[in-house]
Amino acid sequence: ADSGADDPRSTKALSLHIDTVDSGLTTTDGHHIYLYQVSDTLVVGRVDGETGAAAFAVTIDQSGNVSVAQYISLHHGDTTTANDAVDLTGKLSAVVTVTDYDGDTVSQSTDIGDNIQFRDDGPTLAGTVTSGLSLNENDLPAGNDSSKEPLTANGNLAIDLGADGGQIALSAEGASWNAATHTLTASDG
Repeated sequence: ADSGADDPRSTKALSLHIDTVDSGLTTTDGHHIYLYQVSDTLVVGRVDGETGAAAFAVTIDQSGNVSVAQYISLHHGDTTTANDAVDLTGKLSAVVTVTDYDGDTVSQSTDIGDNIQFRDDGPTLAGTVTSGLSLNENDLPAGNDSSKEPLTANGNLAIDLGADGGQIALSAEGASWNAATHTLTASDG
């Protein structure tokens, strides 16, 4: 920053500017997020309007460091990847304002929204169900075993649904899922 011919004791201030109030982002369950200026250096994305829950916050300090905090899950449209990003391109700018000693000011802004990214947090599945069971064809409906005792399998799956949350349900033909006990019960005839 050049203070010109005036006293060289100029000041520089960094701030954020909302270019478009509608962030273009939605929550995982479809609510729109709008941007609100809380202070010169703080912008908050709020769900469904000014009094809605905070979805995220963006701040800038006087060294130019930008910080982002995300409070709730956001919708990511690409279901083929667990790490796609949504951003604030064209929605948010950083502004530098220089003021010289006698009060003259000049400002310049640049879009920083493309650098404010929220990455998806897709689910992961680790482990396998092991049971040591084998299928005896005599237990099948057309088999010759009259008792048709049920087959059972026990095992553990480590399932992490990520920040987006969700539900776990297993299914099999002729089976029922109990969400409370996380038990899949299947009958072989």
